[in-house]
Amino acid sequence: MKLTKKLEAEIKALMEDYWNSYFEGNLDHWAGYLVDNYRNIGGTEEEIWNSKKEIVDYTYRIIEQMQGATELRNKQTQIIPYDPYLMVHELLDIFIKVEEEWTFYQKFRLSSLIQKMPEGWKVLHQHGSYPDSKTQEGEAFAFDTLKNENQKLHTAIEKGTKELQLKNRELEIESALEKVRSAALAMKDLADMVDVCHIISDQLELLNVKNIRNVQTAIIYETKGVYFNYEYYTKHNKQFITEVDFKNHEVQTKFAQQMLSGAEELFTIFIKDKELKDWYAYQKTTNQFADTYLEDTEILCYYWYSLGPVALGISTYIPLTEEEINLFKRFRNVFSLAYQRYSDISLAETQAKEAQIEAALEKVRSRSMGMQKSDELKEVIKIVYQQLTHLKIKLDHAGFVVDYIPKGDWHFWIADEQDTPSKITHPYFESVWATQFNEAKETGADLFGTNLNFKEKNKFYKELLSYIPGLPEASKDFYLSCPGLAASTVLFDNVSLYIENFAGNPYSEEDNGILMRFGKVFQQTYTRFIDLQKAEAQAREAEIQLALERVRARSLAMHHTSELQEVVNIAAQQLHCIGMDINGGIFICINGEVSSELSIWASGGMADYVQKVVIPALDKPIFTHIRDAIKKGDSFLIEKFSDTEKLELFNHLFQFEPWQSLQQEKKEELLSRQGGLVRSVVISHCTSISITNHHGKVFTEEENEILKRFGKVFEQSYTRFLD
Repeated sequence: MKLTKKLEAEIKALMEDYWNSYFEGNLDHWAGYLVDNYRNIGGTEEEIWNSKKEIVDYTYRIIEQMQGATELRNKQTQIIPYDPYLMVHELLDIFIKVEEEWTFYQKFRLSSLIQKMPEGWKVLHQHGSYPDSKTQEGEAFAFDTLKNENQKLHTAIEKGTKELQLKNRELEIESALEKVRSAALAMKDLADMVDVCHIISDQLELLNVKNIRNVQTAIIYETKGVYFNYEYYTKHNKQFITEVDFKNHEVQTKFAQQMLSGAEELFTIFIKDKELKDWYAYQKTTNQFADTYLEDTEILCYYWYSLGPVALGISTYIPLTEEEINLFKRFRNVFSLAYQRYSDISLAETQAKEAQIEAALEKVRSRSMGMQKSDELKEVIKIVYQQLTHLKIKLDHAGFVVDYIPKGDWHFWIADEQDTPSKITHPYFESVWATQFNEAKETGADLFGTNLNFKEKNKFYKELLSYIPGLPEASKDFYLSCPGLAASTVLFDNVSLYIENFAGNPYSEEDNGILMRFGKVFQQTYTRFIDLQKAEAQAREAEIQLALERVRARSLAMHHTSELQEVVNIAAQQLHCIGMDINGGIFICINGEVSSELSIWASGGMADYVQKVVIPALDKPIFTHIRDAIKKGDSFLIEKFSDTEKLELFNHLFQFEPWQSLQQEKKEELLSRQGGLVRSVVISHCTSISITNHHGKVFTEEENEILKRFGKVFEQSYTRFLD
């Protein structure tokens, strides 16, 4: 193929169109010049394409970088025929647009192998390269230039590597510190402080700090002489929260004093040789964790940084380097966030706890003010137990002592998890608790604590349980099997409130403070109880006086002994009205008429009486005791008879009137009653009055006193009747 001027012009026009369509972004037109098996080796590392598809796909990805931003200038074209191909060499300058200014970028050389095909000229293969700018004239390779550049590059790499290492180290440290920040800000509970210590330990290890023993935080309470230690032991992978009395050891005292002296204090101490053995032996006698690795290590190093009332510390089995100490100081600076969070949580918990306590006290207060009767006092102690439990104070019993008399009987109301509080009365006996109670009363103390071990507790309970009849064996076994007894008691003028647990865990100062507040509210409750009791006693007395007056009035109106039946009926009615359970009835007899038989006026009980009836003689105690007591002139008689003795009496009476006429259904109902027969009898000079019940419950002291008053009224009225 001969290269003519016409062909040369045609080829140059072809290549001009080829490049213009490329840089203008008209890629469909540009790609029309390429054959499918097109090849290209470009001027950069990645520019190797083995097909038309590969270069077209690549060009579409980068065309935005080229379009309108690249120009080919100062082009020189050489065309060489290789029949049937043409080789086109283009030498040119590449200019790129930087900030709207065209800037020379690099010289470039491009070779294109093209061929005329039926559809027109096609580009088969292209190769581009940048000339070596380092070689001087006559040099095949730029050895000296390369050597100088390599030296500069080596120096730059060393410098860059150091800078990069420092930057990487700083990034590692900042990443570690950020993890501590995140953990600090994520704290939701005071106990989470120990997790922060754990994270600090982990991050220091990742930063190549070796031989870490533990990382710990001390929250110092100067007035109490203690600090709360939140600590994570690295090798043991254990964490602890411990209350430490810093007055117990010289090292701890010195540490606490220096930490409290300023927010920037650093406390460092190295313990070794005999002092280390002594220190390890001391820790084993306390509630602190005894690190077994101290048995084989030669030195123990402590580093503590102060933030005021809080300190962050690390202990190691070898001394830290200066760089590691400075690193730990940076963790101390970040740790201030954790302490701020700790303080915020502590304040929030204190406020929330105070709100809970006030709500609990208000419930006790409300129930107290809502009392309408004195027997509702048991509901108040139930509320006290429930609210103390709600405040997470561990207790098995809450109770109060009332009507205290030095070395007199003890009167307790006790509440536990059971539904109904119970009242217990037992004789005074000497015990640790009783001695403490008496001493507190004598000295005017308002609170004392009792802590008994298993043996001491069982000595106390064995005697106590002997005074509580009817207690199930399971309950006795429970009390005697518990590990110990811990109690706190607050004392006031009229009442004492106490809590106790059988795990033997002494109550904290905070628990006792809450108990004292409950005690003050309960003192107000007891004052209201006394007021209600007085009011109830006055109302009760008024009821009794009215009942007595009604009996007295009817008694004084008697003109004949036949009217005694009406008096007995009114007496029975009035006793029922004031709440006395006399389902066995009431009877009155004239002492002078007592013989082998018993003549009585009765109301209620077995039959409907309309006149005096005679109980035929029965040679049984249930009959003879009362007859003999009347004849002897005894003043008062209390008796309890079994079901068998009661049935003997009933079957005896059913043989005589008016009991014989009772309907069979009524007789069977009387015979079926269980519980025996209980009788109280008041015997005066002229008359006797008796009340009975069929359920076996002995009449109370109060009921017997009321009966005595009824007996006195009836005796006075009958004496006037005789006059």
